[in-house]
Amino acid sequence: MFEWRPSRRTVNEMDLFERMAHTFETMMNEEVGSSFGERSHSFKLDVAEEDGQYEVTAELPGFEKDEIDIDVANDYVTIRAQKETTSEEEKEGRIIRRERQSGQLMRRLYVGAIDEENVRAKLKDGLLTITLPKRDGIDGTKRIEIE
Repeated sequence: MFEWRPSRRTVNEMDLFERMAHTFETMMNEEVGSSFGERSHSFKLDVAEEDGQYEVTAELPGFEKDEIDIDVANDYVTIRAQKETTSEEEKEGRIIRRERQSGQLMRRLYVGAIDEENVRAKLKDGLLTITLPKRDGIDGTKRIEIE
């Protein structure tokens, strides 16, 4: 008898299948890029309205408060979180896969007329909570007097 060996065609089909599986996994694990090749970065948040104010809760795990900027202008609140690349000395061996990335995350929300002087924010356990009090006497409707 003789030893059975897979044909060259069988090996190539398996290589093609593995390459296809790897490509699919890579596609599913990476974010969809913009037309300019940059990644589109965002984060999840919730917005609640209660007792004359809005409360925005954003998931920003791994960020420190000095890496986050919040701006309120023209009835919008903008949240930016920036992670800089850190040059880590490679210890023994080589890096096989690097998923931790640097870059900027950003969300911009329309909030209407709010009391900008009394906006508060706190960061705890990766959750950023922003309290946006509404301006007194403004319900979003302007009554027009007829002359």
